[in-house]
Amino acid sequence: MFENLNARSAERAFSCYDKLMDYRIILLFILSAVQLIIGVGLFSIAHNNRRAKWLAISIIPSLSWSLFVGLFLSSGSEYLATLFVPAYYISAAVLVPCYMFMAFAFTNRKISRSMAVGLLIITAAICSMVVVPGFFIEDINVYTHVATLSIIPYAIYAIFFMISYLALIGLTLRTYLVALRNNRKKASSFGLYLVGWLVMGIVGTIFNLFLPLFGNYELIWIGPLGLFMMVPMAFRVATTDEHFSAIRTFVRGLLYTIFGFLGVLVVFFVTQIVSGPLDFVDRLDPERFVIVALALAFLIPTIFFLLWLMRKAVKRLDSDGYDETEVLKSMSQIASEKHGLVDFFRSVRHALDKAFGVEFVDIVIFDQETAVHVDGSKLENELRSLVVNRSRGGSIYREDVRNKLIYEALVAHNIEVVTPIIGVMDNKVVGVIVLSPRKRRFDRYYGETLVKVSAVLSPFIQSAVFYEQISEFNARLKNQVREKTQELRESNKELMKLDDMKDDLLSIASHNLRTPLTGIIGYADMLREGDFGKVKPEQAAVLGEMVKSGKNMAQILADFLDVTRISSGRLSLKKEKIDFVGLVAEEIVNLREIATKYGRELVFQHDAGKIEVIGDELHLRQAVVNLIDNAIYYGKKKIEVSLRKDGERVVFVVSDDGMGVPKGDQSKLFTKMFRASNATAIRPDGSGIGLFVIKNVVEESGGKIIFESTEGKGSKFGFEI
Repeated sequence: MFENLNARSAERAFSCYDKLMDYRIILLFILSAVQLIIGVGLFSIAHNNRRAKWLAISIIPSLSWSLFVGLFLSSGSEYLATLFVPAYYISAAVLVPCYMFMAFAFTNRKISRSMAVGLLIITAAICSMVVVPGFFIEDINVYTHVATLSIIPYAIYAIFFMISYLALIGLTLRTYLVALRNNRKKASSFGLYLVGWLVMGIVGTIFNLFLPLFGNYELIWIGPLGLFMMVPMAFRVATTDEHFSAIRTFVRGLLYTIFGFLGVLVVFFVTQIVSGPLDFVDRLDPERFVIVALALAFLIPTIFFLLWLMRKAVKRLDSDGYDETEVLKSMSQIASEKHGLVDFFRSVRHALDKAFGVEFVDIVIFDQETAVHVDGSKLENELRSLVVNRSRGGSIYREDVRNKLIYEALVAHNIEVVTPIIGVMDNKVVGVIVLSPRKRRFDRYYGETLVKVSAVLSPFIQSAVFYEQISEFNARLKNQVREKTQELRESNKELMKLDDMKDDLLSIASHNLRTPLTGIIGYADMLREGDFGKVKPEQAAVLGEMVKSGKNMAQILADFLDVTRISSGRLSLKKEKIDFVGLVAEEIVNLREIATKYGRELVFQHDAGKIEVIGDELHLRQAVVNLIDNAIYYGKKKIEVSLRKDGERVVFVVSDDGMGVPKGDQSKLFTKMFRASNATAIRPDGSGIGLFVIKNVVEESGGKIIFESTEGKGSKFGFEI
């Protein structure tokens, strides 16, 4: 029994070996391997190449199509055949939306969302129809490798395939004809894509769509061979301005595939080691755990070693032997040293130029005053729009730029790659690193290194820029302060000249006005006294007002003269002993009539005994009169005048219950020509120099001003001397 079983197993194995040695199956497996290598290689550049991404995605169903056809032809198992046949029909159906999306990507057109969703729904429905047992595929003969198909479902499948294929050809043909008129270089690419889809579509339609419908399954292996047209298409997509870029892409894919296959073999080998003995040991036997531990101890380091070896090999291929670690190390060293902005950029450029072997490398910061520009602000704005509007990070390669104006600007300035510099504080683009083509053409791997360089340098670039901005701001501020100070000096000189002219004018005017005014006062007083004849009482009253107004005018002129003397430093005061009680009492007698006229009660209080001061009687009398006069005008009911001794000093204070001085005006109250904001409404004829003169007279006499005020409650003015 066992001998017969072994004989049948050997016969089945030799039969399977004979099928595997069939040239048709060998071609399909070679095609699958080529597609796998191309697909992996295209995926390695897909993050920066939209066409490579869609072609790599399309290779997935095309690979499974050719692979499942080969597996079906080599299969001797009915169960496996029932899996392989639906699988390759589903793969062919999935190829339809993949090719459509790829065509839109290749022709730089956008597919609408509704069209994309509709195409995917129809494809899903077709695939569902294929997997229903007995509906699409009625029967499969594993010995003759023939599948019997249902006419109506297969007709639906064929119609879907043909309509999609014709739409694909029409879209590519239209784009090719447009490019033929405008751009011969692009037209050659579209012509290659058009020929590729025509060959793949015609071969697949004839040998895998029409002939199987009539029961001819002997030639289904020819249909997938049309997929060899993906090789020139992939080479065109992977070809860049770098020499041998496509070859490098596919060698990279080959390396990934080989190392991936080695990894699978290692995992399979370890699995066999683990699972083999476990059939013969108890599940709780310690031997089981020892075997598993040893297997894992072998598997994990091996996988990591394969990954390290693969990365090393790919780096070696991509970088022509240049060491990324050394570049990053040199960047860190430059960043750690103290540099000015210009020296910092110069060191970075020199290190990158030495590492990459480019014609030039530059750093552009998006700030007009601190940037190291490539060539003018126009390119800077285009670089800014290129990186700011980009939805994903990473380096930007010239060949991937779709905007015609930006592309032409990059070509004009010989820029091959642009890498954004992302700010660490606000996560915004603050500048770019730009590289020209390498002397041996550019490799995309350098763009990946530049992203890491940007990350290392970003905080130091921002710090250097901020330092430069602060330094420039300080320099500008110093210049502006110097200029403004000079302007203020010039303006101050002019103001001093004007002030001197004003003082001279006031002095001249005051002197010239005093003489006629004295005559007017004298003659008016003589008329009132009857020196020129008897005067009626009414006339005497008018003449009295004239004398009073004249004396007020004379007092104002005296104040103006004092102002000019104070400003010029020519104010001279007599030093004599004065009976201050008598002086204040005399002036209160004269001012009481005015107080009564305004409805004010004027009260004078003083210490008993004689109170004497040393000073200028005329100016002190003037100060006493001005303070009491102001209290009468700005008070309400009661004005209190107090005079008292405080040790060796005499204190004179006038208190009123009037409107007070606003808090904002108090600090400027004793300055020249200043009046409180609420005083002008009550006394619009004031000159604003009385308090200024009083303050200077008191301080010149060795005293100091007394002032307290609360708006709405009254004020205290006075001095101690």
